[in-house]
Amino acid sequence: MECMCLQRDLLRLCLGLVLLAGLFSARSASAQTAATIVGDIKDSSGAAAPNVAVTVVNEGTRIERKVQTNEAGQYRVSPLNPGTYTIQVEAPGFKKQVRSGVVLEVAAVLEVDFTLDVGELTETVEVTGVTPVLQTEETTVGNVVNSQELQRLPVNQRNYTRLILLMAGTSSVSRSQQQGVSQSGTALFSVNGGRPQDNNYTLDGVDSNMQMMNSPGISPPMDAIQEFKVATNTGSEFGRSMGANVTMVMKSGTRDLHGTLYEYLRNDAFDANEFFANRSGLGKTPFRLNQYGVAVGGPLMLPKVDLREKMFWFFSWEGFRRRRGPMPPCSKPCSLKATPASAAMSVNVPFRLLRKKMLGVESQAM
Repeated sequence: MECMCLQRDLLRLCLGLVLLAGLFSARSASAQTAATIVGDIKDSSGAAAPNVAVTVVNEGTRIERKVQTNEAGQYRVSPLNPGTYTIQVEAPGFKKQVRSGVVLEVAAVLEVDFTLDVGELTETVEVTGVTPVLQTEETTVGNVVNSQELQRLPVNQRNYTRLILLMAGTSSVSRSQQQGVSQSGTALFSVNGGRPQDNNYTLDGVDSNMQMMNSPGISPPMDAIQEFKVATNTGSEFGRSMGANVTMVMKSGTRDLHGTLYEYLRNDAFDANEFFANRSGLGKTPFRLNQYGVAVGGPLMLPKVDLREKMFWFFSWEGFRRRRGPMPPCSKPCSLKATPASAAMSVNVPFRLLRKKMLGVESQAM
């Protein structure tokens, strides 16, 4: 009996430690992917406006975050998931201001300032000014590939790492001056002349690196990625590597049901014949590549429970099939008087026959 009680206590202790570790890891992961909105709010005379109510609403999920400005008229809303937001500013004796369509990228710190006009609170001013593109709140330098670019740009075999080369300062040439390919099948690249092994990859804030050559780990379907950012000169929340940080964020469900059903294919019927095969009078090598899947997300719906703006789900699946046939055989017998040089240039001669022919020529020369 005492042994069973001891086992229960140990099990509870282990579960508690696991939950505690999960909370700390989730907080650390959020620090790497979460975005922040900051700003200053002033009145029409240029004086700071304290105790102003600021409401930030996610346009996809309708989830709200509310804060107030401090004595200096400054506000800060964090952490926020990447997405499109609407910011509402309200204060007694001033007109209500609303700015919609504020795009917040992964791990970004965006400054959005307001100037209040005297008037009734029932009056609303729609602010249509463009959000500043220049990053002035932190020293991080980077570029973002968003979901529209992930869907529209043609990528062979739909691997997101091939789009990293669109960023300034990136190169796929390794130290050996060859195209870099990792153990996971993803592309290796250099940022600002650094070693490809010095880059760090995270997926929703979780480490996503292969220990072999420190190459990219998980490669999710491109239709499941919301966006990713390649950043250098990052803060201490990233750490681990001295190179660039590639931060990926997966899509999540919204208050409306959305999804995609897709297939990308390659077929030898659409390809031209290879140069050497065409020169030798050979046909095209049979080739089929099919990459298909589904990505769908929406709100969680339960009977008699309204969770449309509280809980969401997202599902993604992808299949990959690749078939390539052998090179078509030679349609006519090859000459036995071929020299080693001409035999080496014949792409349709089996290796065993090629070796015999070369040995025969060498013995005749001796």
